[in-house]
Amino acid sequence: MAQIKDTERVICEAMEFNSVLIISVYRDGFIEEVTGHVNYIDEVKQRLLHVKYLKGIQIL
Repeated sequence: MAQIKDTERVICEAMEFNSVLIISVYRDGFIEEVTGHVNYIDEVKQRLLHVKYLKGIQIL
């Protein structure tokens, strides 16, 4: 439970200060690293919805 709270805090701070995050995402049997700015979180579904890549925009 503490790890989830720490992760939430890091994401919220990154959004507040517009910091770049590196997030590991499990997709299609592989782990992919996404690097960029988190712009929006859907707290109901607990998903990152909008990450602005350093090279474009990705919806997770």
